[in-house]
Amino acid sequence: MNKNRILAVVTHPDDEFGFAGILLRAKSRGDEVHMVCVTKGEAGRVRNEKFNLLKSYSIAEIRTKEFLESCKVLNVESYSFLGLLDGESMLWDEIDAIDRLKEQFDRINPTHVISFDKNGLNGHPDHIAATNLTEQVLSEYKHVKWIQLTKYSREFFSKKLWFLPLPLKNKVIKKACVNEGVKTKIHKLNRKEYKVKMILLEIYSSQFPDERNRYYSQSRWIVQLMGKYESILLTESIDSLGFLG
Repeated sequence: MNKNRILAVVTHPDDEFGFAGILLRAKSRGDEVHMVCVTKGEAGRVRNEKFNLLKSYSIAEIRTKEFLESCKVLNVESYSFLGLLDGESMLWDEIDAIDRLKEQFDRINPTHVISFDKNGLNGHPDHIAATNLTEQVLSEYKHVKWIQLTKYSREFFSKKLWFLPLPLKNKVIKKACVNEGVKTKIHKLNRKEYKVKMILLEIYSSQFPDERNRYYSQSRWIVQLMGKYESILLTESIDSLGFLG
C-alpha cells in the first residue's frame, strides 16, 4: 500500500476537530499527517474559568499550547504556524501568505490536502481566506488531491435528528447543512477514533464550553452525536485517499 502524505490546513487552533476522524483513520493506515495552522487564534477569547490564565499568558500562548496538545493526541508527523494574524484576514498580504504556504507544501510534498470548503465551513471570513490561499497554492501543485470538509446534507442531518421538534430541527438544519444539490460523502468514525476525537474538546478547554455552555455554537450533545460523522464534498479526490470512497 502506498503511503499518503496528508497536509491538514486549519485556520485556528481547534479547527482540526472537524476532520480529526479522517486524520486518525489515515494514521491507522500508515499514512503521514502534517498540520499547518494559519493563525494562533489570538483574536479569540478565553470563554470560561481559564480567564484567570490571561494574567500570565496571552490568548495566543494559551491556544498554541492547546493546539500542540491536540497535535500530540492526533500523533501528527509535524506541525507549524503560518504566522498570519487572527481576525485580520482582510489585511493579510496574500502574496506573502501564499509563499509561506508553498514553503510548507515544498517541505512536506503532500499527496493530499484537507481543509474546509470554499465557504470556510461556516462562513467565517478567516476560514474563507485560508481556504482561498489553499486553493491558490493547489493550482500550482496540480498533482495534490484536495479533500474539503463541508456541512452535512439536509437528508442525512434530518435523519440523525429525527426526534427533534420540526421548528427546532429546521432551525438547526439552516445552520448545519449544505444547500440542496451539493453532493457530500459521510465518513463514519469507529469507536476508537470517536473516543480520541472527543478528547480534543477537553484539550481546548479555553474555548469549550463557552459562556453559553455551547460547543461550536451548538449544545454539546449535538456536537457529540454528529461528531461521529464527518461530511466531505463529493469529488474525485475522495477515491484517491483510499478509505473515503
